[in-house]
Amino acid sequence: MIPWLFLLVSLLGAAFTLNAFIPTRGRGFLFVPSFLASWLTMELAGHHLVWQASAVLLFAWLGALTALPGWIGVSITLLSWAGLVVLVLQGRRSARTMRAVVGTMAGVGSWPKVPWWSVLLPLLLRTARARVIRDVVRRAYQDRVEAEPGMREATAVAS
Repeated sequence: MIPWLFLLVSLLGAAFTLNAFIPTRGRGFLFVPSFLASWLTMELAGHHLVWQASAVLLFAWLGALTALPGWIGVSITLLSWAGLVVLVLQGRRSARTMRAVVGTMAGVGSWPKVPWWSVLLPLLLRTARARVIRDVVRRAYQDRVEAEPGMREATAVAS
């Protein structure tokens, strides 16, 4: 029973990975769930690697590798991991591109550092250093951005 359950979980993980590469198109009822699943898989590919590795270890400990369906599940999981690694590498390329673009803007300093806990728990949004600055339309790159009609001008607030 455990090898078959592991095969099912492996297929689920592979379905998430495959959906990240080939999401459902069109206006069908699967469009929104497919979009959300592919978006979260692409953005959290490293997290998917962690939960899939944890599942492999757990199922191996429970004896999933004692039968053929368990070994088929491992091979499916390895293929899924290959796809997730591709997604992680694409994400890193995107981060380099964003750093290059943001670095060309006038007045922008170094790239902000991300705390380790925010990488591990990406949905935990609390921070003691957060500030709300209202009515800021343009900042250091004012000459490149047009003000929205009806908005007040604002100056950058020094940190």
